[in-house]
Amino acid sequence: MTTKEELRIVNAGEEIEKYTREDIGNKAIGLMYLYNLQNKYGFKVPEFFIISTDFFKFFSREVNLEKKINDLKKLDDEYYIGPMYANVHIQELFESFGERFASFFRSYFAKLSNIDRIKKEIKEFWEKNKLKFHLEEIDLNLLREENKILSKIHNLIYRSSSPLEDDKFSFAGVFLSEVVRMNIFSEPIDNVALSYVLSSLWSPYAEYYIRKHGLQNKKREMAVIIQRFSESKYKGFVYCIDDQIIIKYKEKNSKNYSIVRYSKDKLNKFENPENYEKLDRKKLTELYYITSGLMREISTSSMNLPFTKNFCLEFLLDNQGTFNLVQIRNVPEGLIKNVIRISEYLPKIDKSKIICHAKRGLEYFSVGEISGPAINLLDYNFDKGYHKKIKKLDQMYKGAIYIVDPHGAFGIINRKEVNPHSRQVLFHMLTPNKRGIIVCSSDDMWEHLHNLYLEDNTFLIRVVIKEKDFALRKIKTGEKISIYSNGNEAIVYYP
Repeated sequence: MTTKEELRIVNAGEEIEKYTREDIGNKAIGLMYLYNLQNKYGFKVPEFFIISTDFFKFFSREVNLEKKINDLKKLDDEYYIGPMYANVHIQELFESFGERFASFFRSYFAKLSNIDRIKKEIKEFWEKNKLKFHLEEIDLNLLREENKILSKIHNLIYRSSSPLEDDKFSFAGVFLSEVVRMNIFSEPIDNVALSYVLSSLWSPYAEYYIRKHGLQNKKREMAVIIQRFSESKYKGFVYCIDDQIIIKYKEKNSKNYSIVRYSKDKLNKFENPENYEKLDRKKLTELYYITSGLMREISTSSMNLPFTKNFCLEFLLDNQGTFNLVQIRNVPEGLIKNVIRISEYLPKIDKSKIICHAKRGLEYFSVGEISGPAINLLDYNFDKGYHKKIKKLDQMYKGAIYIVDPHGAFGIINRKEVNPHSRQVLFHMLTPNKRGIIVCSSDDMWEHLHNLYLEDNTFLIRVVIKEKDFALRKIKTGEKISIYSNGNEAIVYYP
């Protein structure tokens, strides 16, 4: 049993071998692994520290957490803000976590954000120049100097790292991460943001995921990664699968990803070339060589790492042109199988049976053929009680292929769901029996859940609606339809 004196905060750069998944979670272990290799391969890992599970365990014993959580679950949540967030009463319980351990945490948070140092610098700056600030015309050079000082404050991101994550099941997107924007008036620790992350172990979505995979008997504990948040020009993922390296990226404000595929040291193919010129070949090649180096490191490592040679990197390209690596995890098994099966082949289907043709590159890695009853939600009446209606449809048509428009009626089905991710999660929870989804959209609205769809073996393709009498709109709920996808393009048709 850990005593108060043995509570551990883990610093970036420490030896990974000192810690286990139960101590800090696989996400944190992966981040420490990348941090120790950044100088060798020329990438960057934003500075961070880890609040180990020791604190969670100590807090749990101190407040009798399991009993308290069970009692709080019974209370109404009048401030519901979406399926990703726990009951407000559980959130409030975890606000006391940050308060309880503030004496342990404060100096770490303050150093990472630089907030105390900048408060001191700005106070000295104002004292030195207070007379000049009372002049009728303020010296613009003074304002520039002040802004230069303030720009040295770092925003932070609080990231979940539960021992449940990135193990047998990925839990990708199930627990929360919260960006904390810092300014001169900020306190070093944002206890509300910290409570969101910790309490997300009991969010409706986490409860659904845990129940779905039969993990109710697993202990729920959380380490938290506190990391500097980097603004990005580009962000994306790198998938390393056998001899292939697949880079999926998009510009900061772009709605669509570009896909670049390398095979056996050669640029084999790229899709969505309109974005290709924006991230030039040199930067793509640089990222390829960084990834190749990591592949060699992992394949020759004697450490017991929580990922194999088939891994996925999450990256961003910052405003200085440096690649930041912020996560490494195993590639889902379903994705490995699908990438191996990618081809140019499409079956010959009678034109009279074809409903539509979708060309979406390697977007969701759906490969193969499925058939099932359609559930067409394009013109569905999402009035009061839609939760029960969709659940009933899902029970009635098991193995269904849903047709949805995230910008249409479905996009506003619940105004309490404040962002597209929450709406996707809610839909995912309401439709456990689905076999496929046809998303009618011109942008990547459903990217957040693609790892979970691979885990559930759910087909996901995207089609752009071009006219009002679009063929998919005419499909009736209950009609049997099929999808064939080769990983590059797909056909929707009547079997």
